[in-house]
Amino acid sequence: MITRYIIPAAFLMLAACSGAPHVDDEFGMATRQAFEMQIAHKDYRHAAKTPEGMTGLVSEEVMEVYTDDFGKESVDVNVFQLGIEQ
Repeated sequence: MITRYIIPAAFLMLAACSGAPHVDDEFGMATRQAFEMQIAHKDYRHAAKTPEGMTGLVSEEVMEVYTDDFGKESVDVNVFQLGIEQ
């Protein structure tokens, strides 16, 4: 009866210690290639340059306006009565 529980427990412990399965070098290569294909101009003249001319304080306010606009609820408008008074 004891061996009935000890042998499966030993197999489970050995299986847990086996480590991660071997992953080949090309794992995820199709995903990387598909992502790279979505970039239109990889070698464009501005690709490696960092943007200059806009300070962090100015861009912070621009981003606040940008994110606040998406937080507002949309207003329901009846498109059949735009500009028509009845």
